[in-house]
Amino acid sequence: MNIDVEKISRIDYLVQDCHSYLSSAPKLHNYFCEDRNLNSWISSIFSRRQVIRPGEGFSYIKNGKILRGRYIFSEDDCIYQDSILDESKELVKKFFVSTTGVSNLCEHVTVPELPIISIFKNGCQNYGHFLLEIAPKLVNVKSVFPNGVNLVVPEDAAWSIGIIELICDVIKIKCYIIICRDDIIYRFRGIYFHTPVSKHNTEKSITALKLSNFILGEFANYRKVSENNKVFFSRGPDEKRRVANHKDLERVFLDRGWKLFYPGEESFRRQVEVASSASFVAGQMGAGLSNILFSPVNSKILMLDNSGYDYFFWDIACLKKLEFHWHYSNHVQMFDYNVLREGFTVDIDSLCRVLDEYF
Repeated sequence: MNIDVEKISRIDYLVQDCHSYLSSAPKLHNYFCEDRNLNSWISSIFSRRQVIRPGEGFSYIKNGKILRGRYIFSEDDCIYQDSILDESKELVKKFFVSTTGVSNLCEHVTVPELPIISIFKNGCQNYGHFLLEIAPKLVNVKSVFPNGVNLVVPEDAAWSIGIIELICDVIKIKCYIIICRDDIIYRFRGIYFHTPVSKHNTEKSITALKLSNFILGEFANYRKVSENNKVFFSRGPDEKRRVANHKDLERVFLDRGWKLFYPGEESFRRQVEVASSASFVAGQMGAGLSNILFSPVNSKILMLDNSGYDYFFWDIACLKKLEFHWHYSNHVQMFDYNVLREGFTVDIDSLCRVLDEYF
């Protein structure tokens, strides 16, 4: 099998032209980096003034295959993908080997006269990646296919179907779900692949803003922004990467009049309502903090981090024109997924000083 894993940038149906937005440096607290090269690189990212995004749209692929609901192969085995990191040839081959059968996608289509659309990417199991890098594509789907679509959903993203249905109700488009099993290769006669609406970590799209405006417009009756509404997005006992001293952490916020909110235990609608009504939001780096997409303009955001430099959330703040504060609890070091997945201990004394001075 000869697989070309080069990304395809061809757009047959352009929806969103090339666009840009301005960024502003975050306020760093308790920041220390011993690695001079790393520190210079981080500083160069924070000093950028303009984010430029390429055009967005759809590529039409004929007579191909789709794997895991997100890797699309043309007749000559060239892959169309929108991933956090481009997958290696070896990894894609492993996915092929792990499959147990082949099926025709048309046999699973609910409404044959409607087009089949692919919008998913790697990382679709994560709420944050779904919200910022997948869901906004539905806005563009509406623009090109107003009469409705058959939407391919990976098996490991089935959790998002309820949110997809809510969004489709909001933007007023019929969407018929096709769940693609991980162990099946699906053949198709034609499929529309949506090109990326983000570059993970450092670039988002104004299409995400359009989605946010649609949703906030729908939930307008619930939104009552208070100038002193402060909410700490905490994590439940069963969630990953929970702060080791979370009880002390929650007490710090409660003592200063903040409300506690556990986004991982709430519905999508409730998360939107809480984020859109708070003028101050704090939280540990993680999926729940992605809800700042719905924060009012000029709100203050405080992210608690261990020692990384994942720009994903800061970039949302730039897109939304929010004031972003970044609090560290350890020396900044080279990016390490193992460290990212671990829990950590927040420096309480440093945090108290930041809250008392800025919030």
